[in-house]
Amino acid sequence: MCLGSLMVWPSYTLPMLAASNNTILSAPLTGAEEAMLGSLPAAGAAVGAAVMGCYDTFGRKRASLVMTLLFAISWCTIGMTSSIMVVLMARFLGGFAGGATMVVNPVYIAEVVEDGSRGILASGLVILYGFGSLVSYVIGWICDYTTIAWINLGLAIFRGAILVCVPESPLFLVKKKKIEEARVSLSVYRRVPKNSAMVQEELAKIRQQLSSPLDSVPLNENGEVAEMAKLTSDIKERPQPRFHALKTLCLSPASRRGFIILLMAFTMEVLMGLAPVQVYAKQVFVEADPYHGDLYSVILAVCWCLGSVLCSALTDRFGRRVLLITSASSSGICLVILGALLQTQLAPPWVTVLFIMVFCFCFLCGSGTVPYVLMCELFSPEVQTLASMLIVQWLFISAFIILALFKWLSRLVGIHYIFYGFAVNSCIYVLFSYFVIPETKGLSNKQIQQALLEGR
Repeated sequence: MCLGSLMVWPSYTLPMLAASNNTILSAPLTGAEEAMLGSLPAAGAAVGAAVMGCYDTFGRKRASLVMTLLFAISWCTIGMTSSIMVVLMARFLGGFAGGATMVVNPVYIAEVVEDGSRGILASGLVILYGFGSLVSYVIGWICDYTTIAWINLGLAIFRGAILVCVPESPLFLVKKKKIEEARVSLSVYRRVPKNSAMVQEELAKIRQQLSSPLDSVPLNENGEVAEMAKLTSDIKERPQPRFHALKTLCLSPASRRGFIILLMAFTMEVLMGLAPVQVYAKQVFVEADPYHGDLYSVILAVCWCLGSVLCSALTDRFGRRVLLITSASSSGICLVILGALLQTQLAPPWVTVLFIMVFCFCFLCGSGTVPYVLMCELFSPEVQTLASMLIVQWLFISAFIILALFKWLSRLVGIHYIFYGFAVNSCIYVLFSYFVIPETKGLSNKQIQQALLEGR
């Protein structure tokens, strides 16, 4: 939620900050400052993703709490300053927290959820982002500049209060040899007593994930104490991995193929154009219909939420590839129509707005959601942290480039040609989803690694 609200904030604040009678900041924004206001969070997110590569040392929960504090500092600063440079720094700091969060959350989900519900919960990342965007658009419509900042500060505090009540990842606790705490954590996530057979079996699976494939933990009916002793002693005696995670990512065929697939999927997701449409939504809507820009921005966020919720409901029923192919093809059709409408101006403004909404919905039904599900699935625990960090870095670097160039390219070649380019990329995404992306529905991590190894 916090990241979604942060990213769309310029959509409705840019007009008031760039106005010649601007009394909020010390001076009206220049063209370069306008571009930086929208794109700096993406740059900060790339840096935050890189820094979060070291969060394994102090846990997922603590890392998330620190990022929540940074969100709060960012909004508090925006609400109290009149300096554009300080606002830009606060935007960068908020983006830093958002990028770090995007690394932590998929790993947290991959370590906590069961195979059968992984798609639904991984899609929750995009749903909450969309809900944060919706809240931001609504308060931007009805509240003044300072009130918006304080409401976003309240969202950050609310996020922190929830995180305090969430148990740490059991896999992380097992890594740190805190077996009893891992048992308690699993009992909370599985809603069973901590001494149950389910918790015992899950602990054994975690140990198998963290050890070599030849090292297994036999489950027996007689000895919870014996199993605990086996589990603890094996973790203590298990030698450190021979290869660094980066070497494993480069040398393991399965990890390398999964990384390349996700890198390409996220690149094509960005090049489908939702990020600039969302960040500059109000300007796009005002160009189409000058009288209802705020209302259309809110409806856009509603379409985001509906599309991601539908994808979440369908991803474990129909699989990942079907949703990707359907979403990318329908989004491409919408982008072609949008380009033609913006170029010819033949249709009434509401038709253009309608197709922007349809495009957003189609995009979130697969192309904008499934890659985040795959990021929770395609990697083994040894490389999950590093791979997620690198992918999120690239995601926000490419988003930063697109956001920074969007307004300039719109003036240079016309916004309609940009939409045609997004449509071409959508066609490429359809082919890539059909021929390259593997189906992971219902598969365990071991089965997914085997499928990647075999090129399926």
